[in-house]
Amino acid sequence: MKCAHDGCDHQADCAPKICVPAVNGPLDESKTIGIILGLTVCRQHFDELKIADFLTAQIKGAIEIVARGKAPPDFERAFFKRVLLISAEWATFERARAGRPASS
Repeated sequence: MKCAHDGCDHQADCAPKICVPAVNGPLDESKTIGIILGLTVCRQHFDELKIADFLTAQIKGAIEIVARGKAPPDFERAFFKRVLLISAEWATFERARAGRPASS
């Protein structure tokens, strides 16, 4: 699959995952609320992504719902994690997006 960036002919190898830590929480990805974006890009264009362009009101609202009853999310410290398209994490995302159970 090609990189989603306009005019790029490189193969996509990853997708960005928005990771949002809790206020005063660690920046450890496993301790954040994460949302994988369905955007697939090459390494060069992943490095050019800006988190502020993707923290829309809709994304922030979804994260706030997940965080209910926990420490509030710290959007100022949000960051991207690279999810490789050959990873189990991406395969799980793709199955869920297609409406298939995780065990198939």
